[in-house]
Amino acid sequence: MIKSKLKSKTLQKKLLRKKILIRDGSTFRGLDKNHIRIAVKSHKENVKLVKALEGI
Repeated sequence: MIKSKLKSKTLQKKLLRKKILIRDGSTFRGLDKNHIRIAVKSHKENVKLVKALEGI
């Protein structure tokens, strides 16, 4: 889990525009609207995610 400066729903929408899916962490016990869950399967996907996050 990662705590974001943005609300998880906001970050989720921004990344979805780049065809990247993340999970809103507020549905997990003890976490809030600023937590997200990210699962990356490959190096290529990781690079894509990092570039997308840098652009936000």
